[in-house]
Amino acid sequence: MIAYRCYFLAEDGKIKDVEVIECPSDTAALEKAKQRLAGCEYPVIEVWHRARRVGIIGHLTSNGTGNAYANARSLQTEPVSIEVSREAKR
Repeated sequence: MIAYRCYFLAEDGKIKDVEVIECPSDTAALEKAKQRLAGCEYPVIEVWHRARRVGIIGHLTSNGTGNAYANARSLQTEPVSIEVSREAKR
């Protein structure tokens, strides 16, 4: 069995709860998350295996200011390489 983390997100896209589930595969983990979503108060569950996002179950509705979840996720950036001068290392 593989341990997956389920992050329960509120309408504003912020994590409100987390639960660890054990499943034999990604597909089974997503199915289990879908079942959990039906009985919980949060609109979205993100399923993760270590540092890899397996999937997102559910959706958020826009409240006139745009989808906070989509806006927050669109801010993710690529890693940045920073060079440090020899002067700064001293």
